[in-house]
Amino acid sequence: MLNTAILVQDNPLEPKFVIYSAMTGNKIAIHQPQVGGGLGIRSLLLSPNNKLLACGTYDSSLVLYNNLT
Repeated sequence: MLNTAILVQDNPLEPKFVIYSAMTGNKIAIHQPQVGGGLGIRSLLLSPNNKLLACGTYDSSLVLYNNLT
């Protein structure tokens, strides 16, 4: 299976990450999870099958993303 996207988190204090197409370099999606306390994303983790992305924030919330929606 070929990887077709690149996930970028530029600043750990800003609650935002961007997904780019690996083939064209175009933005596919921008995600900004709702966080409290003024802090951003603590960790991003892809599932082994690359179908789920878990986003943990410093306010102890967890947001799950799937590759379909």
